[in-house]
Amino acid sequence: YPISEDTEILAHLIKEIKEKKKFIENLIQKFELTINKASSWSNFCKIIESETFADLLNIGFNRPPIKKEKRKQEIYQQVFDLWKQIEKLVSEYAVIYSMAFYNPYLQVFNKLKGFLDEAKKQHGIIFIEDINFLLSEYISQSNVPDIYFYIGEKIYHWLIDEFQDTSPIQWRN
Repeated sequence: YPISEDTEILAHLIKEIKEKKKFIENLIQKFELTINKASSWSNFCKIIESETFADLLNIGFNRPPIKKEKRKQEIYQQVFDLWKQIEKLVSEYAVIYSMAFYNPYLQVFNKLKGFLDEAKKQHGIIFIEDINFLLSEYISQSNVPDIYFYIGEKIYHWLIDEFQDTSPIQWRN
């Protein structure tokens, strides 16, 4: 759950989104603009009214909320700009919301990882996932000729199979 700082930021973003929505609604009403039915505007309004803000992450902002009319170009541009500003605010909301939502899990993960790393050290265990990382560290210390010399004495032929399953770290190694 969001910590207080995240909650304040989310509340501020929601307030800005609501203000911009209200401004667009006023422009639509004042200038009798035609709603673009292909836009997500109606879904956006429902989400704001129901205050299910996380649902904003599931709508698109590709199409502006009004149809483009030749005699109302300036107003259209103003609505379009506001719509893009709302899209940016929703993007910021998504980042803060995600960080707030996943941060407790990441904290638990990091604690468990610390315990696991300590247990591996105590028992002298290396997981198979650690081998590529350790090899990559060793190679990055410019010990490549040592590796070729050592392996060259033992391995005479190479066969590379399942190349599509090669990870970036394996490829660098």
